[in-house]
Amino acid sequence: MKKHILYISTLFFSVIVCAQDGTLKIEGTGSIKVFTTASLTVKDKITNLGDGTNFIVQSDANLIQINNINTNVGNIKSERDFKISEERKQYNYLGSPVAFASGESYKTIFPGSTNTQVLYHNQTTNTFVTSSGANIPGRGSAVKEPPTTTVLVDKKTTAKFLGVPQSGNISIGIANRDTNISTYGYNLVGNPYASNIDLIKLYALNGGDPQRNISATFYLWDNNVNDIYVQQGSGYMGQAYAIYNVLTGNSGTGTAAAGTSGGISGTKKPTNIIKVGQGFMTRSLKTTYDFRFDNTIRTNENAGVDFLGKSGSMVEDDRYWLKMTAPSGITSTIAIVHYPGGNDLFGPEDSRSLGGSDALYTIVEDEKLAIDGRSNMKITDIIPLGCQHFVGDEYIIGIDTAEGIFANGQNIYLKDKQTGIVTNLSEQNYRFSANAGESAGRFVIIYQPETILSTTALNKDEFIVYKNGSNFILKSESKKIDEVEVFDVVGKLLKVLQPNSKQATLDVTTLINGVYILKVTIGGKIMTKKVIK
Repeated sequence: MKKHILYISTLFFSVIVCAQDGTLKIEGTGSIKVFTTASLTVKDKITNLGDGTNFIVQSDANLIQINNINTNVGNIKSERDFKISEERKQYNYLGSPVAFASGESYKTIFPGSTNTQVLYHNQTTNTFVTSSGANIPGRGSAVKEPPTTTVLVDKKTTAKFLGVPQSGNISIGIANRDTNISTYGYNLVGNPYASNIDLIKLYALNGGDPQRNISATFYLWDNNVNDIYVQQGSGYMGQAYAIYNVLTGNSGTGTAAAGTSGGISGTKKPTNIIKVGQGFMTRSLKTTYDFRFDNTIRTNENAGVDFLGKSGSMVEDDRYWLKMTAPSGITSTIAIVHYPGGNDLFGPEDSRSLGGSDALYTIVEDEKLAIDGRSNMKITDIIPLGCQHFVGDEYIIGIDTAEGIFANGQNIYLKDKQTGIVTNLSEQNYRFSANAGESAGRFVIIYQPETILSTTALNKDEFIVYKNGSNFILKSESKKIDEVEVFDVVGKLLKVLQPNSKQATLDVTTLINGVYILKVTIGGKIMTKKVIK
């Protein structure tokens, strides 16, 4: 028989009947194994007369069907590798690629486990509720890591989804209790197929611009940076969600999760590829909407980053990611993207910041953004930044990654409006002191230099100032601090210190709240900085 409707890559098979009408049939004694990174494409229906263990799709392999039919017969086994934490407290957002066989559910996917804890998301309260573990095609579930009955190999295990492979048109109802409030309308959905899917095509299928049925922003849970295990609803102040906006740039843009108070920050940036078994959050812009999947969104494009999709794009945008590092080690990352289809106003190509104890964001029309899609770069652009600080201390802002013109000579400058310092972030990070709380509009990004008051990256005389309780701490990078003079805003000398040390403690308990000027002498060089008590 002709095999032109069966596309095979690194596949083991035996006793397959592949009909000219585009169907695939595996006889009872036959077997198929689609190996990792391989793909199997079938035009129409799949019939497996075996028990499912004879048809295996390994982790990071793809089983694709072209026509939008859902009349498959017989079970397959779709596998998914998981790295498990030592404490086994974390959850993963999952979507089942199969209609579970009898006796199977999310509770049984891990080896040696028959009652793994499973939750579903209630968008009305933004909390998770106990689930039976049953699969509703297209709905995502939060599945806890397996108990100790599941034996790990190199801290990993392989989940096994046994059942009839899902295909064709699938819809799941999503909702938004109040479309006027940005914290509502988040629904947990999941990839319902035994192949990867493309978020850009998924957004188009569900009425992207101008219909705007759903947000252009998708959210992926990165449990590597989570240390919160209690329900917090809309009061959640962590940032364990990586964000991907399909409209920002030529192939969308993603930012890594900032993390929570544990001090671990995410490193994985999502893109348009969602892996087999992956669940994710989408936001409904309608009170109710039937969220749709079909075979046109399926792809055999493999994801290069575990859980979160393939990195890189065919067309490189003029974009960069800024990061702010807190004293705890938490890193908040945002993306600024310039491209022909962008808009400097707030729109669907922008993704709101999820906040957090320590967060960096751009400000557009009073919205705080984690992904800022903008028009083509102009040398006169001014982009306001804001930040949230958990404690008063020293913070650092720098460039995480730069692409396009920003990787090829166009500098990025950060202006601190509080101190007047302008720093070329393309050459060095900026260290600054901040009080606990929010500082909206303290910084701006510009693309042409003003008078650069900060030192160069090689200047060893740079010093930093941060607040510690009722004191200000001054630290020099290399040379001793000879003298510190404290002036009020009208130029009156209030205090003089001569520490003769690389660190000085300035007690300001006797000073009233306000702005002060520090005149610091290091190695005969005089520098000034403004501080706020």
